[in-house]
Amino acid sequence: MARLRLPLGWSRGLFGALLFLAACAGQNPAQKVFELTAVYNGVLNPVVEYESLPRCPENADALDVCSNPDVVRAVRKADRVAFAAINGAQAVVRNPSSSEDEVNLALNAAEEAVIRFRQVARSFNLVGGN
Repeated sequence: MARLRLPLGWSRGLFGALLFLAACAGQNPAQKVFELTAVYNGVLNPVVEYESLPRCPENADALDVCSNPDVVRAVRKADRVAFAAINGAQAVVRNPSSSEDEVNLALNAAEEAVIRFRQVARSFNLVGGN
């Protein structure tokens, strides 16, 4: 099995996640969506960098600079969920007829999806952090 190679920008996601966790308290819903988007983008950058590497051949060794197709599939799945959740939360927050409960549900779903995306990326050492 091919070994995972770390992209150069692996630590970018940590900074965004820490900003999000520290800044969300007391924000209005639009600000929370903005922060979630910033965290998402902080994770996405090193993921895209990794995905842009050529795919590892079956006989790849530790010196090969390549991306494992199984890793790419896993992070893309989490990425799609997070992206959709952020877009959904943004639509709910921008809709003046959305109830407070709808806004909170959408924000919570987006936050959970972004956290999961970060966890998946982190499990493959694509981003740093806790």
